[in-house]
Amino acid sequence: MRPLAHPVAISNPNGALMYATHEAELDIPLLPAAARRVYIIPDLSTAPLIAVAPLCDAGCIVTFTKTTATVHLGPKLLLTGSRDPNNGLWHLDMPDPNHANPSPLHEQTESAAATIDHRTSPANLVAFAHASLFSPALSTLHDALCLGYITGVPGLTAETLRRHPPSSIATTKGHLDQIRKNLRSTKPNAPPPPPPPNHRRYG
Repeated sequence: MRPLAHPVAISNPNGALMYATHEAELDIPLLPAAARRVYIIPDLSTAPLIAVAPLCDAGCIVTFTKTTATVHLGPKLLLTGSRDPNNGLWHLDMPDPNHANPSPLHEQTESAAATIDHRTSPANLVAFAHASLFSPALSTLHDALCLGYITGVPGLTAETLRRHPPSSIATTKGHLDQIRKNLRSTKPNAPPPPPPPNHRRYG
């Protein structure tokens, strides 16, 4: 933190003023340097606030939905959060400093885990997980879930599978046990058709 030579005044909705006494850098290395500059306001003790404008000015894309908020820099997901139903504010999850530069696969997995529960129905979650496991027979998948062989898949439990069993064409095609009809006929062979009238036979 660095003390400010001239404290910055911040106006509250009720007309009262608060003053920023120091400046610092937000400890989120994933963010651009221009978006990491913050002010220390002693009177603001409820929770730290992150302004959207500096993020956008630094090239980030901030997206708000009814229940979630995300911050992207190009295709890279930087921050995710959920909305508090009590006060209507979005709360961002601070990333672990020890994993400031995750691998792309880890990054995509964390992104899906942070947003999938808020944006996807239980039936779609089960169908997605079933397809990701190569569309096994539902009885096999149910037994594996009950025995604890499959854990940690968002939205997939034995109960949700029973409530929302997916109807997958891939499962049907992959577990066919019937032979197509008319491939091995048991009827006697029909006689060959008669030769045309001008056809000559040679013995």
